Amino acid sequence: MGQSPMVLGKERGDYVNELSKILPSAYADKGIRTKPNPLGLSVSEAQRAFDELVLDVVIPHFNAAVEAQNKNNAAIDGVKVDKVENKGLSTNDFTNEHKSKVESMQSELDKKVDKVANKSLSDNNYTSEDKNAVSELKKQLAEGRTLSENDFTDQYVSDIKNKVDKVSGKGLSANDYTDSDKQKVSKIDDKVDKNSVLTKDNTTAFVPQSDYAPATKKYVDDNIISGGVPQTRKINGHALSADITLTAEDVNAVSKSDKNKIADDSNGKTYILGIKNGGLYYKEV
Repeated sequence: MGQSPMVLGKERGDYVNELSKILPSAYADKGIRTKPNPLGLSVSEAQRAFDELVLDVVIPHFNAAVEAQNKNNAAIDGVKVDKVENKGLSTNDFTNEHKSKVESMQSELDKKVDKVANKSLSDNNYTSEDKNAVSELKKQLAEGRTLSENDFTDQYVSDIKNKVDKVSGKGLSANDYTDSDKQKVSKIDDKVDKNSVLTKDNTTAFVPQSDYAPATKKYVDDNIISGGVPQTRKINGHALSADITLTAEDVNAVSKSDKNKIADDSNGKTYILGIKNGGLYYKEV
């Protein structure tokens, strides 16, 4: 039968480092050339004979080569690195612990200072407050000031911090301003503006500015009652400076003397109606 076409080659661990060749023994009895009477074969047998070399030898060996390459690729992925010229692999493993130390190195370096020749670190911390004090001292020395013979102790500093600036005409209150007082004061902003509220003992002039704003008695007296209607205004020629008496003509009414009169529009004459001896009569006026 010849060589088995499914042998991948020589394996080393997870790798196939040598693929098998297609040897003559693999195809010695395959194909149309090996048949004693190829022209006497049936159609199906002839077709099989023509495809036998490819089906039984070429394709299996090709698939075996592909499987070997895929196996090698899978084994290489994740464990190999690209080669860099003039560089080789280290014999020491770079572990996760080493990586963690390298990543934390910067934070540790930030806590360090550069080494200066002939100098070492002091056991005393040089704070921002010390720096400001030295700066102030340099400033005073530059202004020609000298050191006092009297020690300026921490007690003096503490006493000064407990003091407040003096204001002319004002003194400290005997009452403590507590957190509770502060909270009450902070709520004042939530209250209604006192200037916008009219009280029963109000004595300040107030002019309403909107439709629903209240009006004081003073405002009504001055603007509605006293000066509500101008005295120069007239009704049917009657001045409003005093009481007036309206006539029938003022309101287009019939006077008492004319209540029995009737006008004839056809001739422009006026007649008076009356009753006499139980009958109705009229006569021209």
